[in-house]
Amino acid sequence: MHESDDAQLQALKKLLARSRGLEHAPERLLETVFDAFQAPRRAAESQEPPTSLLQRWLAVLSFDDMGTALSPVRAAGPVARRLVFNAGDLDVALSVTPGRQRGSWRIDGQCLGDDGPGHVQLSCGDQRIEAASSPHWEFSLEPVPAGACELVLRTDRWEMTLPPFELPPNG
Repeated sequence: MHESDDAQLQALKKLLARSRGLEHAPERLLETVFDAFQAPRRAAESQEPPTSLLQRWLAVLSFDDMGTALSPVRAAGPVARRLVFNAGDLDVALSVTPGRQRGSWRIDGQCLGDDGPGHVQLSCGDQRIEAASSPHWEFSLEPVPAGACELVLRTDRWEMTLPPFELPPNG
């Protein structure tokens, strides 16, 4: 091998090594690409979190006396059906009695474990009854028709849905 061949070989090796090296992308292009990937994240971080995040519970029935009086001596007036539901640290006690209107029911209830203003919504068939609770979470709903009923209790912090319960025809 001659020196000129050796010099040419060295020049080709250097040229090949330079061709394999990656060139740095222009700074402006890198900024554009990074901004494109970070824009959704920045948009999400800049938004205020929703103020109406509610803790939602589905209650379970824990007691239903089906209208049987526990003590006939103490039963004054019409026999009431008592139901108790619970979810988390909250209990909902309902008392169902015949309503003032013929064929209707009255539901008196209280949510135990929370104080403050609340709202109650009862759906029975195609009828919807709404009421505000007292500061001690007591409420009354009347007239309530017979049929499958679903009750939802709501505050600005939580919402509880009671499973459907059936009210038989009254009268």
